[in-house]
Amino acid sequence: MQPRLLVNKRRKATEIPGELLEPLQACTQGLQPWPLFISGPAGVGKTCGALCLCDCVPNSLYWTSESFVRAVRAAESGESEIRGDGGTFRLWPSEIFRQWHEATLAVLDELGARGTVTDHHYWSVKQAVDERQGKPTIYIANLGLESLVTIYDDRLVSRLGEGTVIALAGPDRRIS
Repeated sequence: MQPRLLVNKRRKATEIPGELLEPLQACTQGLQPWPLFISGPAGVGKTCGALCLCDCVPNSLYWTSESFVRAVRAAESGESEIRGDGGTFRLWPSEIFRQWHEATLAVLDELGARGTVTDHHYWSVKQAVDERQGKPTIYIANLGLESLVTIYDDRLVSRLGEGTVIALAGPDRRIS
């Protein structure tokens, strides 16, 4: 299957870590609850696994938390446009959240990557998480849930961890 999202990002289903493959399969088969929260150090295969699943699921969306928040901010300030049959139209934040809500599978990667977040970042991520409650969603972070509490808060982290939680370990496969 050819990559549809982040086409320049190398990944193969055979590269998905074994300890991630089982939870991915269990969630997709309805044996484990969504969302799937994946944590672990850089390079252990978190994003690889999520993108491989996106490649198999039509109408999937992948965002990093930073790119998602930037898109919402650009839409709020009128700096985001889309082209359609009738010309160019302003993209509103509600459209970003509608697409996020309606995706068959959604992935939000790099949560807590900066160590601190602005109020706008927090609000955008919280709304994104609330929009996906009970839907197939993957959240990815290098930090575990307990560390994310200090960056976000216990309410948001509770929502991130309410489904299936997997913590990966191991060396960075990109540099080893």
